[in-house]
Amino acid sequence: MTGSAMALWRGSPNHYDGRRGWKVDHITLHIMVGWLWGTDSCFQQASFGAASHYGVGGTQVLQWVDEDNGSWADANWISDCSGITIEHQGGMAGIPMTAETIETSAQLCADISRRYGLGKLYHDGLNGNVYLHREIPGTTHAACPDLAVNGLPYQQIIDRANQILEGTDMAVSNQDLSNIFYAVWGRNAGDNNKQPFGNPYETLKRLANVVPRILRAQDANDSWIFFPSTGRVKALTDAQVEEVKVDYKNMGLGEIPTTAFRTAAQRTIFLNALKED
Repeated sequence: MTGSAMALWRGSPNHYDGRRGWKVDHITLHIMVGWLWGTDSCFQQASFGAASHYGVGGTQVLQWVDEDNGSWADANWISDCSGITIEHQGGMAGIPMTAETIETSAQLCADISRRYGLGKLYHDGLNGNVYLHREIPGTTHAACPDLAVNGLPYQQIIDRANQILEGTDMAVSNQDLSNIFYAVWGRNAGDNNKQPFGNPYETLKRLANVVPRILRAQDANDSWIFFPSTGRVKALTDAQVEEVKVDYKNMGLGEIPTTAFRTAAQRTIFLNALKED
């Protein structure tokens, strides 16, 4: 199953099987005209005949459709099979559009852009990489997502997502990712042809995954443990290193991965790029 780490999987029967040969090239923004969990109840039912990939309400993100499949959301099979669709809580009186929903949606959009290489997000009808549901041929939802009561401030979400993509407000910025790539693999991350998954973000995410890793300095007796899922490191004594190795084996996970820095410069770059506990 493919999806964002931000989301809670809920599932829905309402989707295409696969994407009919299309690749993801845009995000479509929707408004629920309701609450997140009310929408969840609808999308769970086959009789409802519709579901988006994601739904955002406050700080919560639900996922109903595997990203490997097109969703039944845009009323246009080409758009459904070439996009990632996001519903947003709101769209009617009594259900406000909150700052939390806007921020969470921006983070989700940035995550999708990174994973699919969409680059800077922009809306320009169907020429951009962010669509509004009301603009897609075939839809009857003329107010979705921005013209409804308590509608979606889509440009605010796009601007915030681009700010996140530019690394101006990330725990680990794009430059940090490149620095980490160099520190661990000993080469610059600029040449995508040399990277197994096309860019530093995907390579680091897939290779490191969420498995903790012991970091050792070859020119000193220093050791750390690196937690890829949070981007944090913690200094360890030799005794603690051995304890971690034993604990890892006792959990049935075998040998904990270990990375040795070849130079002091690599060690410095890596640790400066992360937050140490």
